[in-house]
Amino acid sequence: MTVYFKIIASSLICLMMYLVLNKYSKDFSLLLSIAACTMILVVCISYIGPIMQFLNKLEVIGQVNSDTIKVLFRSVGVGILAEITTMLCNDAGNSSLA
Repeated sequence: MTVYFKIIASSLICLMMYLVLNKYSKDFSLLLSIAACTMILVVCISYIGPIMQFLNKLEVIGQVNSDTIKVLFRSVGVGILAEITTMLCNDAGNSSLA
């Protein structure tokens, strides 16, 4: 649970820094937002290993084809990337592009 609290605390700190920087320079505030998202993504990648082991067990137990799981992961990945891109465009002040 401490990792979750660290992620939340660092996100709140980045949010405060974003709000302060946004008044002076929108470019640096956008870079800070991208860096914060990247930092959180790197931390979350370390938790993918147990999830993959669980999915391999489900694949064996349920006799599901691995191609089905690959398609599922690709569709989820595209959805996550689209959501992150939308949030970044909204942060940059371009809601019509989002």
